[in-house]
Amino acid sequence: MKTRIVALDPGGTTGVAKAVIADEAISDIDQSMLGPFPHHAALWSLLHEAGEGVDRLIIVCESFEYRNRPRTGLDLISKEYIGVVNLFVATSELPSVKSIFQSASMGKIRAEKTEGSALVKRGNLKQLGLWTLGPNGERHMVDATGHLVYYLLTPRGVIAKEERLQLMERGGWK
Repeated sequence: MKTRIVALDPGGTTGVAKAVIADEAISDIDQSMLGPFPHHAALWSLLHEAGEGVDRLIIVCESFEYRNRPRTGLDLISKEYIGVVNLFVATSELPSVKSIFQSASMGKIRAEKTEGSALVKRGNLKQLGLWTLGPNGERHMVDATGHLVYYLLTPRGVIAKEERLQLMERGGWK
């Protein structure tokens, strides 16, 4: 079975990280960004193309958490792109497509010495060769990749246990 996972950090600029899983092993990881222009149609096309040639499409998307107060960096456009994901999943004719939403804390990359329980840290992505900033130093691809790696490290049945353990070893988790 061939699965493609598309991880998204939606916003004014949307970070994208894609992986192909074949025979429970990771065979390819790709990173990109959409935006900062409005990119609803581009996101729709990306999701449609991601479903081509695979048996299963899993969309891992950062959820939106509004805490009923304005805060620095609050980007309400994220909800629109999450809506594109929800509409795509609801109307898709792919044989197997689903979305999984993860909180920002699951994917946002933290510095090594930052307090908290972030599973994926900067050093892990650097060790895996997946620390890729945007052209102006944007972290959108890194955060999408954090969501992808977080999803791969959790035992959800997408990659074999041995593959997950190898990924952890390569990324420096103990």
